[in-house]
Amino acid sequence: MLVTIISYVDWHEKRLKHIEEYYTKLGYKVEVIYADFSHIDKDYKKEVNNKRYINVPRYNNNLSLARIISYLCFGIKIFKLIKEIKPDVIYCLFPPNLTAYFLSKYTSKNSCKLILDIVDMWPESMPISKNTKKILIAPNLVWKYLRNSAIKKADYIILECELYQDILRNELTNVRNSVVHLCKEQTQYIKFIEPSSEIGLCYLGSINNIIDIELIVSLLINLNNFKEVCLHIIGKGESKEDLIKKLQYHNIGYVDHGAIFDEEKKHFIMQKCSYGLNIMKDSVTVGLTTKSIDYLEAGLPLINNIGSDTRRIVEKEKIGFNISNNNIEEIAQRISEISSEKLLQMKKNAYQTFINYFSEATFKKIIENILDQVN
Repeated sequence: MLVTIISYVDWHEKRLKHIEEYYTKLGYKVEVIYADFSHIDKDYKKEVNNKRYINVPRYNNNLSLARIISYLCFGIKIFKLIKEIKPDVIYCLFPPNLTAYFLSKYTSKNSCKLILDIVDMWPESMPISKNTKKILIAPNLVWKYLRNSAIKKADYIILECELYQDILRNELTNVRNSVVHLCKEQTQYIKFIEPSSEIGLCYLGSINNIIDIELIVSLLINLNNFKEVCLHIIGKGESKEDLIKKLQYHNIGYVDHGAIFDEEKKHFIMQKCSYGLNIMKDSVTVGLTTKSIDYLEAGLPLINNIGSDTRRIVEKEKIGFNISNNNIEEIAQRISEISSEKLLQMKKNAYQTFINYFSEATFKKIIENILDQVN
């Protein structure tokens, strides 16, 4: 029996290694296929043993024709490859929607099970204005058709968050489906340090066109009216210079740590902070971010404007504050007034939330139960 795991992006550690381990334990032959281009680094990847890499054109901008061409090439090459290797089970993480569509066309005519794992919503998650979306209505309809057509032909649909399940409710009516959140390996660096008088905030990850820089800066300005603030930046991106210029203009303290991939170094910085910023533009359709999981694993409560899953978890587990343009002053005051004891408890709640929702142990328990049903 041959299982083929397919993904344009290399989410091996976040998700797919557990799928590979599950089928390997059952005695299946497992092949993992990724694109050879890194969306994060905008560069080609170094090959890793036991993985096959599909060569695709590079792109420099996230919103570009070059990115669409890269996705198109990946889908076409995957379709040709699948017809050659003839797997018994295909597990595909997507977008790109075209890849899922091609795979559904293949499995509908061949004896092969198809499991689709939706980790983003295209075109809904595109960070563009409503007017621009109207201009792009034709390609948007095509992207939706490719995704929705693939969903209806799949044997099982896995969704990264409840928000996606809500949006796709009609398409999922006659298809078995479950929400399985992202996961992260639990590290051993967690320490709960007594908060300082300064309000230390952390921004982790890419600083790009989907981040609401205006909301972040507005929050920091309001916090600075109550207590001294310092923003620790761990990451890079095309909008980073804009963020730093605004911080400097408003005399807001910051430390630019650059991009850091070493978990221990990231934890050391985050332990100095009181909260992690989980703030994106309202136009982005997302229920959960990878950065929020990183924050929680480090014991950092969230200052969050992501709706659906994350908003509910923040409120239920008491792990931070949900913010919007309408309550910035109120939230800033509440943050400034919170006691050291309550903040320390919030940090412990944050770490326990990671264990309960996003740890590898939790993910494996859920995913193995699902795959048992499909086999």
